[in-house]
Amino acid sequence: MPRLKQRTVYLLAGIVAALVVVCAVLFNPGFQRSQLLKRASPAVDLLEIGRVHITPWSTELDDVTVHYQGGTFEVDSGRLRYGLLSLLWKKLTVREVLLQGVRADLTGFEPPEATTEPPPEEEPAGPFPGALASLDFGYGYVLDEVAVDADVQLPDGQSVAATV
Repeated sequence: MPRLKQRTVYLLAGIVAALVVVCAVLFNPGFQRSQLLKRASPAVDLLEIGRVHITPWSTELDDVTVHYQGGTFEVDSGRLRYGLLSLLWKKLTVREVLLQGVRADLTGFEPPEATTEPPPEEEPAGPFPGALASLDFGYGYVLDEVAVDADVQLPDGQSVAATV
C-alpha cells in the first residue's frame, strides 16, 4: 500500500510541474508576442509590437505599429481589462480601456472593397454590425472606464485630436 501512495504522489507532482511549465510558457510575454506576430502579420501590411502581455483578465500592449491599406496606426501604450466570468451571465464586462499615444495617419488609407452587397430587402446593419451582433443572441455589454488620447491625420491636411 505505501508503494501505491508513493506513485500517486509522484504522479500528482508531475502533473503539477507540467501545469506550471505550460502556464509559464503561455503567459510569457515573449512567447505571446511571437505568436501574435505569427498569426496577425499575414492580415496586415506591417505589424510591429514592442511588448504584449495577455492574461485571463487583461491585455497590455506597448509600442504597436500597424500599416494596413496605406494607413498607419500606432499605439504607445494600451491596456484592456475585462471580466470573463460575466460571460456566465451573458454579459461582456470591459472594466478598463486605456489607450495612450494613439496616432492614425489616414492620408493614404484605402479601405478594402466590400466583398458582398447586402440584399436590398434587409435593413442596414448600423454602426459596428460585427461587434454588436452578439446582442442578437442575448449578450450584453458593460463598459466601465475609458481613457483614450488620439491624434488622427486625415486627407487634405485635416486632423483630429481627441481625448475621451
